[in-house]
Amino acid sequence: MNELDMDEGLIAVVGLVREVHASISLAIGSGAVITTADYAALDGAVEGLLRAIDARLPQPVEQPATALKAVA
Repeated sequence: MNELDMDEGLIAVVGLVREVHASISLAIGSGAVITTADYAALDGAVEGLLRAIDARLPQPVEQPATALKAVA
């Protein structure tokens, strides 16, 4: 498993996801109506989290095609 660098930026994004999720979870638990704005906020927060994680994971190194190596 890859380890994440939990720097201040990633910690802030995780905090935002937790904050948005907590308000929606609380509303659902109390029977309140969840709006599309609530879902949009959660969607945006999750997208930010996924991008932050992707930015910190090792990226695969692209290998040139074997045919191109043979031509060179």
